[in-house]
Amino acid sequence: SDRNLYKSIFQRLINNAVKFTSKGYIEIGVRKSEKNGHLLFWIQDSGTGIEIEKSKTLFNRLNIEESRDGFGVLQMGLPVVKGIVDLLNGKIWVETAEGTGTTVNVEVPYTPIGSHKAKTYHKKSPFYIHQDPPKLKNKKILIVEDIQSNYILLSRLLEETGCKLEHAKTGDEALKKVENTPDFDLIFMDLRLADMDGIEITRQIRKKNTRVVIVAQTAYSSGVKVNMSIEAGCNDFITKPISRIDLYNVLRKYLVTDDHTA
Repeated sequence: SDRNLYKSIFQRLINNAVKFTSKGYIEIGVRKSEKNGHLLFWIQDSGTGIEIEKSKTLFNRLNIEESRDGFGVLQMGLPVVKGIVDLLNGKIWVETAEGTGTTVNVEVPYTPIGSHKAKTYHKKSPFYIHQDPPKLKNKKILIVEDIQSNYILLSRLLEETGCKLEHAKTGDEALKKVENTPDFDLIFMDLRLADMDGIEITRQIRKKNTRVVIVAQTAYSSGVKVNMSIEAGCNDFITKPISRIDLYNVLRKYLVTDDHTA
């Protein structure tokens, strides 16, 4: 989906919750709906709440006079949020009462990463950008990553390409795998490992193997770490959390020789 749209939604809703909650709590959560395959997000606060009559017009655009009361900022923010939720083919509703706090619910459809449903979902929303995976049936890729959840995410994105995957959880394991399997086509190198820095691992690999493509995985898109990784021998870098489109663009750049074969 569109990261910036979601960021805009939550910035407004969280700001509203903070504004009207002088004490107590603010809870943010999400759960998967098994019934309709949607995600339900909620922002709940123990603030002042909203009068029943006012709650009926929260999503209406206001004139200047109406925005002067204590709930003006909240009312002006919610129509914008509703417009964004509508673009995502979702729905939004508020549960509130004066003096009892407010819960704003946002429900949106979603397609799991790696699902073939993604090929048709983009027709429902202009903000879902789909890109078919490159065909990498004869390519070998090594993922150097010590956090299991990060590995699972990346491996699922790569599965649709048809490539052969191997996993190294430590720097020492990565060096041994590269030595025993010199025909890796590409390595995704995490720069922060528990036992060894990814930059040092890259330097050691480059002493014996200058052919393999090494792509640094980093949480930062600029800075000293990225520069050091390139100097150490990385061909490129990709930022976390890794997006499907960015990943496939990198794979096409280094592993796809033409439009049809890889």
